[in-house]
Amino acid sequence: MATISRKAVETINAKCKNGFGFNIRNFQERGDKTLVRMITVKEDEKAMEIRLYWVDEVFHRKNDNGVTIPIYTGNLVPQILYFYLD
Repeated sequence: MATISRKAVETINAKCKNGFGFNIRNFQERGDKTLVRMITVKEDEKAMEIRLYWVDEVFHRKNDNGVTIPIYTGNLVPQILYFYLD
């Protein structure tokens, strides 16, 4: 199980905006560093969890032999994952 200090979590949360906060549970279970925000959809009163995470930016191109190869740029790009909670 991964560990992180309370001060580190508070520092991360202080920099977050729009209701996002550090996902401690996901970090402890898998070591993933993600931000999370819980919202309620008013139409059907269902709760939704939105996760914001970053992945390596990858471009794919074909080399001279026609083989597709990944090219990592070294940049991180944000991704959003959302799902409804029961």
